[in-house]
Amino acid sequence: MRHFIATGTIALAVSFGGSAQTNIASIVTKDVTEAVANENVSIAIIGDSMARSYCRGLQHQTRELESVDILCWVHPSSGLTRNDYYDWAEALNGNLTQTAPDAAIVSMGANDAQRLVLNRKILEFASPDWSSEYSSRVDAFIQTLQKSGTRVFWVGMPIARSARYSKRMRHLNEIYSESVKVHNALFLPLWELTQDKEGGFTNAMKDPGGRKRIARENDGIHFTRAGEHIVACHLIRNVFPEMGIDNMPATCGT
Repeated sequence: MRHFIATGTIALAVSFGGSAQTNIASIVTKDVTEAVANENVSIAIIGDSMARSYCRGLQHQTRELESVDILCWVHPSSGLTRNDYYDWAEALNGNLTQTAPDAAIVSMGANDAQRLVLNRKILEFASPDWSSEYSSRVDAFIQTLQKSGTRVFWVGMPIARSARYSKRMRHLNEIYSESVKVHNALFLPLWELTQDKEGGFTNAMKDPGGRKRIARENDGIHFTRAGEHIVACHLIRNVFPEMGIDNMPATCGT
């Protein structure tokens, strides 16, 4: 099984700053389920520090599955608002010139609840102009992957300890969910998975064996190692069937 981290940048091929909303899912060239049913399946985990957690968890849970390759394309503290800090358009196109994975599990947003600068104009978070521009960047990200023949799964942000931060993550989740629908990708929400019975934040989650584990870090945002493994199983249960992968890790239960 090949595991590697790719965070370098190569020549820019597609800009994420435009406003195009074209649905290109119909031109994806792979019939993924049929094509990979009897071959190795490559899955790239793409995004910020949350994506890094999911990648670690998926690598752990699939370590006995030789037919699944987990690729980590992650850069902590990054996102889609600060292209001056880390240009995901350039990085993604650079990675795709090296390999086009069968599937991509994308997680962005942890660092995106902030102002956005567009054409020297400051856009306040969640304002109509901000939401429109951010949505266009999400659209472009999905389109870039689909043009390479990659099936896209977008992971929603989980509930956080901070009510203010959680409210901002809800707004981002609405954008992700809508963009995914437009482009015939799949949205994988984590909100309910990470709530308590009253709908609030909890740092405890049940593992596949039914035991409660401390799943969230002290910051109330990131996941502990136990939490990473739990979320990884949740992603596996949702992604593997879509990709025609029959082998479920024993560590994720039935």
